[in-house]
Amino acid sequence: MFSVFRCQAVLLLSLRAQIKTCSARSLPPSQIPGKPVSLRELAAYLGLSRSTVSLVLNNSPVAQGLAPETRERVRKAAAELHYKVNYFARMLNNKRSQMVGILSPDLAQGYDSEILNGIERLLVERGYLLFVSSHQWSQELIEQRLKVFAERGAEGVILINTHVLKAPDLPLVSIGSLENDFPVTRITVDNAHGIRLALEHLHALAIAGSPS
Repeated sequence: MFSVFRCQAVLLLSLRAQIKTCSARSLPPSQIPGKPVSLRELAAYLGLSRSTVSLVLNNSPVAQGLAPETRERVRKAAAELHYKVNYFARMLNNKRSQMVGILSPDLAQGYDSEILNGIERLLVERGYLLFVSSHQWSQELIEQRLKVFAERGAEGVILINTHVLKAPDLPLVSIGSLENDFPVTRITVDNAHGIRLALEHLHALAIAGSPS
């Protein structure tokens, strides 16, 4: 009789252990202690392909062809499971960093900061990250910063009032009146035209304010 009860107890404990193990495997990834939520786990939890989940989370135009309920289910699960995009994995898969370096002499200058604000607004809308640095008019720092941009995988560099002596192995766009020692796309302000417009405006104000 004792051996029968003992066998039943062992069997019951074994069943409980198996049920506990199965329950842990069926839990959403974020509820398993120490288990980070990956795209693969999120897709498996939803019963969808990784590409489908990725399209929805990245707001791809292709995702608009999916059922609204599917898109909502993906976003809801991602929020509940605290899914975070792995940018390093994305960079390796896409071979793109979605990062742009910006180099300026002094970020505290009003002119440079205004340009930077416009650049940031546009790049963020397109899903890019900004890597901003200043060089305080030091050619040594300019070369160092450009090297760091390249090492960190920047897809290009925007120069604000910055003179570069040697062309880096990165696409460049230069903003400002400073010329570089190699061909580069440059955006400048037409100062002569601006002065002409200002003088015409002042002249118009003077005429309007003069006694008839």
